[in-house]
Amino acid sequence: MRIESRSRLIILVHRPIGRLMHRECHSAPRQQGSRPKAHRMYVEGARRSLCGRRGARMPRYLWGGALIILLISLVCGCGVSKRSSKTTNTIVRGKLLVGSDVTYPPFEFLDDKRPTGFDVDLGKEIAKRLDLKLQIIDTPFERLIPDLIARRFDVIISATSITPETESRIYFSVPYMRCDQAICVRKKSPIRYESDLKGKTVGVLMNSTGKRVAEEIKERGIPVKFIRVYDYILFAFEDLEFKRIDAIITDFPVIAYLSKKRGKTRVTKRIDTGERYAVGVRREDGELLGLINSALEGIRNDGSYRKICMKWFGTADF
Repeated sequence: MRIESRSRLIILVHRPIGRLMHRECHSAPRQQGSRPKAHRMYVEGARRSLCGRRGARMPRYLWGGALIILLISLVCGCGVSKRSSKTTNTIVRGKLLVGSDVTYPPFEFLDDKRPTGFDVDLGKEIAKRLDLKLQIIDTPFERLIPDLIARRFDVIISATSITPETESRIYFSVPYMRCDQAICVRKKSPIRYESDLKGKTVGVLMNSTGKRVAEEIKERGIPVKFIRVYDYILFAFEDLEFKRIDAIITDFPVIAYLSKKRGKTRVTKRIDTGERYAVGVRREDGELLGLINSALEGIRNDGSYRKICMKWFGTADF
């Protein structure tokens, strides 16, 4: 706590007899060639000066008042310090700027031009517990990590998986969701397992785990005809529904949500990849990472996490 000196001091003097009077006590301006002359304060009827006199003692009741003021300032100062610690390392004071690719329902997408979805609700809960206001910065998925490092926003909350490659560039919070891959096909399709993808065209998202899984299936000797890469998951679903591709491999929560919502596709195989979604943070922002981990723990413990899961998936079994 910084205590600033004051050029003026108001001293109150009280006597049982006589009126209470006060005047400002301060150093008089120095004139060239003269000594400073202290201003004096007088109480009516008093003979002795209390201001500008070396060795003058402050009455006890004034010491008590000063002590009370000091204690109040210390308490107020502690309160400010506690609130400020929660906002450490945020780019804009009072806000948590979140990078998110809002083309990935149900995690993040636009509804009436406003970001919404599971990750948006989770971000709001985190921001609320840090005494911050959430602001979504719409960013293409492949730009999320570079733009985070460049300090365009504070964190990434965008269905981002913890992988060796991403961990080498940024830090991650404790995981908030399991994100296995899955195969999605049209309702009447005979495809059920990876082996059934022989000679088929498979849709995946750019720079995704689903793309890596499709390539690994092909490397295992299953001759997938073609791997078609999409920028947006909804474009892949449209092509699947209109028979332009035969299957989609992407995150299980997304496939389950969209298949139920659109009603023309189904999940046939869940592929265990052991991956988890987490919040991405710059490597130098360890303090902010600790605050986010504490917030996520509270969100799970008080039932908020389950409430958000039920809203978007109808289950909290992730």
